[in-house]
Amino acid sequence: MPAGLWSRGWLLALTISVLTCVSVGCGGGDDYVPPEGVILRGKVYNDGGPMRMERPDVGLGSIELILVPDGVDASDENLDLEITIAEVDGSFVFEGPGDGIAAGKYRLAVYHREDGPDVDNLEGAFSTVNSPIEITVSEENLGGEQDLGVIDVKEFAGKASAAAPSEETPTDTSS
Repeated sequence: MPAGLWSRGWLLALTISVLTCVSVGCGGGDDYVPPEGVILRGKVYNDGGPMRMERPDVGLGSIELILVPDGVDASDENLDLEITIAEVDGSFVFEGPGDGIAAGKYRLAVYHREDGPDVDNLEGAFSTVNSPIEITVSEENLGGEQDLGVIDVKEFAGKASAAAPSEETPTDTSS
């Protein structure tokens, strides 16, 4: 086969591949636009100050925060929940899947992992199932930010129980 034909055939195959990729999409998903949401900012404390973090750089000391949508069975292991890790000063940000957290009501779970990733120093009182801390993400803030202020778990300690929070005694930290 003459070299000119081989190079033209190769060029033709490459052109067809590129055009197919462009018209069909390589991996798709470029058309997906996440729903507009709200960036949530705040601080989480215990007894008036940040929770102790021994060595967060090696996993000894972290504060894991999880948003559980209202009405969702938090014990379902297949849930895709929003999770963030607080900074040493207690500050945190939930950014959501690109454009923030969807408006609605949530329960805020807090895990204080001072002694390692499998130990909760809050003893499950603020777990995804038990936490009495409720957050309302306002529709008025869609496309922007919402400051949740300081959330001190000690203020909620008497409301935390072994059962999921009752809807009869809501605790709301909306702003």
